[in-house]
Amino acid sequence: PRLLLAMRMPVGDAPQGGVTSTSTPTLPQEAPPTVPIRQAGFVSVARHGHCAWWARTDDQDKDPGVMCVWGGADVTAKEVWKLRLGGDGRQQRSQVLSTGDWPSPRECHSCVAITHGGSTAQLIYGGIPDEDAITPLAGPECSALGDAFLIDATLRWTRLKPTGLIPPARGNHVAVALSSNRMFVFGGLGEDGVLLNDVAILTMAASSNTPAQGWIDKAACRWVIPVDGGTTRPTGRESHSAVFVPSKTGSSGMGEVWVFGGDTGESIQNDLYVYNVEAKRWRRVDQPSKVAWPAARSAHTANVVQVSALRSAVCGFTSEPPADSLVMIIFGGYGNDDEFLNDLWAYAFETGTWTHLPLWHASAGVVPSPRCLHTCTEVDGRLLVFGGITGPGEKHLNGEQFILLKPEREMTTVGTG
Repeated sequence: PRLLLAMRMPVGDAPQGGVTSTSTPTLPQEAPPTVPIRQAGFVSVARHGHCAWWARTDDQDKDPGVMCVWGGADVTAKEVWKLRLGGDGRQQRSQVLSTGDWPSPRECHSCVAITHGGSTAQLIYGGIPDEDAITPLAGPECSALGDAFLIDATLRWTRLKPTGLIPPARGNHVAVALSSNRMFVFGGLGEDGVLLNDVAILTMAASSNTPAQGWIDKAACRWVIPVDGGTTRPTGRESHSAVFVPSKTGSSGMGEVWVFGGDTGESIQNDLYVYNVEAKRWRRVDQPSKVAWPAARSAHTANVVQVSALRSAVCGFTSEPPADSLVMIIFGGYGNDDEFLNDLWAYAFETGTWTHLPLWHASAGVVPSPRCLHTCTEVDGRLLVFGGITGPGEKHLNGEQFILLKPEREMTTVGTG
């Protein structure tokens, strides 16, 4: 929501220099803590409106990887935090200063993975300039960004120079990867507070170089604005969520984009729309009466996992979906009447039904704080939630806080700072 971007308080300056590392003691085996563990000398990495991605390693048995966090409120453009959670419960974080032609400070941007061969980079697009986000974004004071950057596995930035029909600048939009080199963008908050409902697709082109650095031809990227032949396009909105479900035919880049909720300016929604990439058409999913359906929300997260990752939770569906089918998981957000949410819902694409997933450790008091403007990163069927804000005038969530959705629905919090 536009007003939420004004509700933040300054946090301490990040340390300067190359790399700063800290770690927590091994956690006890009993029920995990309900609040972050605080240690003297730790520098807070708390933030909201950021992006996060999982960086895998070549040897998954020895090192499954790290979660990288970039951008958000009150942080510098060069810093990237690497957050590592070891199998023994030990958590470590490192601040790395990125190189190259990095973006300006921003929040509420998007981040999708782009791959070529064995190389993976993150495509960062749009956002709200950090200096503008300290005031409400409605009205002529609002500005938005429309630039695009890649950050590769070495944390080196490349500024892209797309051609084609350039879409309007925006923040608080959604973006998903349709294939290894195509990004789908919908909606968001444009210049002067305009709420957008357009679709744009950016296609990347590989150069003759194949190493991790330089394999994208930054001059050959191209924007396309598809012609929408449908009549049920969603109204303009911001702070919605989206996921991509590939076509079962195996055609690369074909499938459906599912968009849920968001803020239309007049109210916060809980509607569900589907965009068919091949047909270039929208349709709205009907909301039957007297069925389970999530409350309206914005600034929440959405991820796709297999039904098998939920295990016994599938009993909550009115019609049980196949174990190998996909479901969309939404978590948290900001609702009508200034309500901050911490509920967890699953939508089964094959059966068209929602179910509410109770938090496994709720009876033990381990319930994630209500939050919005957080990130949720999927790693092998687990969801790692980081950051966000918990209420009007509140600081970002203290330090780094993980919430893990394990296959048996267990919710665990681990944190420092």
